[in-house]
Amino acid sequence: MKKFVDDKKTKFEDGYQVWTKSYDGAFANWSKSIADLEKLYEEKLRLDGPAKYWERLAKSYVFKGRIWVGMSAVTIAVLMIVVGIVLYKPPAILNAGQVTLGGLKRAVTLAVGLSAVIYFVHLCVRLAVSAHHLSRDGKEREQLTHMYLALIKEKAIEPKEREIVLQALFSRADTGLLKTEGGPTMPAISTLAAIAKK
Repeated sequence: MKKFVDDKKTKFEDGYQVWTKSYDGAFANWSKSIADLEKLYEEKLRLDGPAKYWERLAKSYVFKGRIWVGMSAVTIAVLMIVVGIVLYKPPAILNAGQVTLGGLKRAVTLAVGLSAVIYFVHLCVRLAVSAHHLSRDGKEREQLTHMYLALIKEKAIEPKEREIVLQALFSRADTGLLKTEGGPTMPAISTLAAIAKK
């Protein structure tokens, strides 16, 4: 009977050790999985604010772009009406005949006024294009944030690639208004595409 009890005790202890090792291995895997999920969640919380900000910013720039396009259209319409009136009823300076100082002043005033309106139209168009450009940039950054979080979740991104993506996310946006604008720019699309393919 003692041998039977010892056999059962040994089997139980062996089974307990196997079960303990299995449990410890599973617990380590669960702990690592939970730690990875916590890290991903922290990263998501860190980037969730900027993603929402870029989404709001993109919508804001779309709205501003529409305003500038509307102002351009209204100004062009007014300019065409004024030019039509000037061509239909030309000022005295444009009539063939004698040139007077008063007529010359009116012609210069008319030319300066038309130049100012044309410059204003040019400015409105540039601001509309800039708003469209910045809106697109905001949408791209929002999508890049979601792609980055997906890559982290899939564990498909290396630390060096992480730096490239974060540089792209938080680089300065080029408005397109100044010719001399520069500074940190987004990495080449081919680099980001190669990271995304992983």
